[in-house]
Amino acid sequence: NPNALRQKAGSQRLRRSTSLLYDLREDPLEQNDLLQREENDERATKLDAMVDEILARPPPPWRNDVEKVELSDMQKGQLRAIGYAIE
Repeated sequence: NPNALRQKAGSQRLRRSTSLLYDLREDPLEQNDLLQREENDERATKLDAMVDEILARPPPPWRNDVEKVELSDMQKGQLRAIGYAIE
């Protein structure tokens, strides 16, 4: 859980962060969170502040006035065929 206190492997240093950062070329399985490294504390703080600022923004006006659209079985099948996850 990224919101919980996490412990850096090999030390007792703890840091709270809502953000995660991985080098996918070197760590494709996302095992080493780069923001847990002491040298990245400033980067983690900036990233957390950016995320908090974005989440604090009001929702866009069009988000509240969305009409529901009923799709036919054929339309649903076509959307699935191009990769959409349709219920």
